[in-house]
Amino acid sequence: MAQINTQNDPFLSKVSVEELRIGGFLDFDPPFDDSIRGGILPLFNYSQFDGLSQGDYQLIAPSLRLATTILGQPTLLPFWYALIFRERREIQSRRLTLRYGRHCWRFDLKPGGLTRQECVRTWQALQTMRQCVRFEFVTLQGSDGTTNRNGTRPGLQGYYGMGSKTELSLEYLKVLRDFAYRESGAEARSGYTPEFPGLNASAIIRARYHLAKTIVHEMGHVVKWATTSPQETRVLFDEPHPLEPPLEPFFGDQRRAEIGYAWESMTFKGLTFPFGYPSHPSAPFGLGVYKWPDLIDNDDPCRGPSRLPYNTRYAVPMAWAGSLWSQQHWDNVLQHGIEANWSSRRLGVRLYRQRPWNRTDELDECLSVEDEEDEDEDEDEDMDEDEDDLGGDDGPVDENRAAEFVLRERLHRIKTKRWTVIRDGQLTTLEINPADRDGDDSSVERVDINGVVRLHP
Repeated sequence: MAQINTQNDPFLSKVSVEELRIGGFLDFDPPFDDSIRGGILPLFNYSQFDGLSQGDYQLIAPSLRLATTILGQPTLLPFWYALIFRERREIQSRRLTLRYGRHCWRFDLKPGGLTRQECVRTWQALQTMRQCVRFEFVTLQGSDGTTNRNGTRPGLQGYYGMGSKTELSLEYLKVLRDFAYRESGAEARSGYTPEFPGLNASAIIRARYHLAKTIVHEMGHVVKWATTSPQETRVLFDEPHPLEPPLEPFFGDQRRAEIGYAWESMTFKGLTFPFGYPSHPSAPFGLGVYKWPDLIDNDDPCRGPSRLPYNTRYAVPMAWAGSLWSQQHWDNVLQHGIEANWSSRRLGVRLYRQRPWNRTDELDECLSVEDEEDEDEDEDEDMDEDEDDLGGDDGPVDENRAAEFVLRERLHRIKTKRWTVIRDGQLTTLEINPADRDGDDSSVERVDINGVVRLHP
């Protein structure tokens, strides 16, 4: 196991391990309540895993039970219903289409929630995903899990999708094996040297939770592969339009298209991750959570960089992590909504934008989904003439003039100092310099000179 560095972690460089311990972010003190009802979904049966022994399957069983519980939560089924069954809407942004050479799509929650029949239909579809995916623990570099298409598996029946293979980090298994070996007493009898010294019950709770979260995260990509057909590329140019694997759809108004992260943000009000660098499943310094996408998360597909002035990393209380196996926790979520599943934010470190929003950011932004009505009619006519030269709304684009057209259009947006987006079906104008606000918790006011947030009950 590589040495985990605390100084390269922006949180641990400002908050001591002792403060984390005193605050209840490292040790789980109450008796562990493992009372969630139900077993393991057939989707996660032993036969679904390649190269896994029965012994190792028993080690990951607590994570699979939690993954089953989270996946089947009625308060979260609207996300899966939207991804599987709701018609996706094309984002009407010529800039976005030019950037990726294909149409980009979004999926949205059904207004008003789901009926009981729709919940049942969604749950049945998720169980059917068993035929679409295989799982395997492998060595991964810089990743907890990944899902890629697999031609040997079918897509979901009734769709032009394809099967997939989910690979999970072998580090999860190594941690669970090490702890189980030590607990059995074999370590002392054989003189075994543990690969992960210092593992305790709290670390195993974190590792089991993180594995469960990663599995359900990857299920978002499994569903994408199973329900989405290959896409035509170079759609604004003359033929041919070769088919390529589909891009991820955007969830609502999010500026990044990453289904797993979109699900995490809805379920946990952000992404949970192990503190320390490099990160490790046992999270020896505890877990953190932050709002996604953050300031620097601009991987493709992306509509544009973040406008927020800062993003805050919060420590996750161990009492919350341990409660996830309690049936009372999920009964509370069912009664009060998904907000009841969000951990409290009491200790955080604020990371500020390294530079102000500038023209380069504006040029990179593709948030608009509707053409804005230009106030300057002459400029509007010039833009229309340029668009006609490019081939019009539906015709092929003159590739030699495409870049010039996009540049002129974006510069015009800068000149007018506004940007139009669709939010909840209404046109909304965004200012280039938004009000300075906390993107995570607007109630937080106590921030010291080092950017440390401490919110006391």
